[in-house]
Amino acid sequence: MQVSDNNRSETVVRLLHAARLKWGLPACLRIDRGGENVLATDYLFQERGTHYRSVIAGKSVHNQPIERQWKDAKELCLQPLLKEFHDMDSCGVLQSESHLDLFCLHFVVTDLFQRTLVDYVASWNNHPIRTKRCKTPMQLYINGMALLKERQDAGEFQNENVLHLPKGIFDTEYLETIVGPFRAARDVTKYDCPLNAIEHAELKELVDPTKVELGNIRNQFILAKNFVVFTIHHRELDMA
Repeated sequence: MQVSDNNRSETVVRLLHAARLKWGLPACLRIDRGGENVLATDYLFQERGTHYRSVIAGKSVHNQPIERQWKDAKELCLQPLLKEFHDMDSCGVLQSESHLDLFCLHFVVTDLFQRTLVDYVASWNNHPIRTKRCKTPMQLYINGMALLKERQDAGEFQNENVLHLPKGIFDTEYLETIVGPFRAARDVTKYDCPLNAIEHAELKELVDPTKVELGNIRNQFILAKNFVVFTIHHRELDMA
């Protein structure tokens, strides 16, 4: 899971490609018919071919496992953050229609959102599944990949549409060299930054997003907003 401030098709396909480099190309992509999935669909068709059942499109409400996972993700890790944002909006600390406020909020909480999702994913990947003899999703993935590698080495697969694993699939150093560059490509800025490079660096020194927690979101947001307003005001005075 990756935090983003938009659901554009370009963002979705970049995340799919980054996940493919780390985990391998999925045999099938199950999606709804939203416009954000157009490029991801084309990506799978290019890799798997249109004659292979590589994409299943339909209403998301018919996909019970993913609907349940979204419910768990929202209740277990996102709801406390969303409640805090609602409280900030209700008491006037946050003006949800202000682009400046939204920029400051994104600056302050994006890293916290990502850290929260990383913890959730780690918990999910290592929870026992009753119907799979209490094996975890990570154990199932590793077992499946190892079996696939054995079958591939035995020459069982001749169809070009079957996943052929790279030689360094289990080499973490190799994976890092190819996955790393795509982390930067995931960042998509929606709200224009009102600060120049020097001012933005000063804001990072004042408010460190990596140290923001649920209990200090409000204070850190106010601190960041005051800095941005002060900086813009003095810049305008200098230009006058």
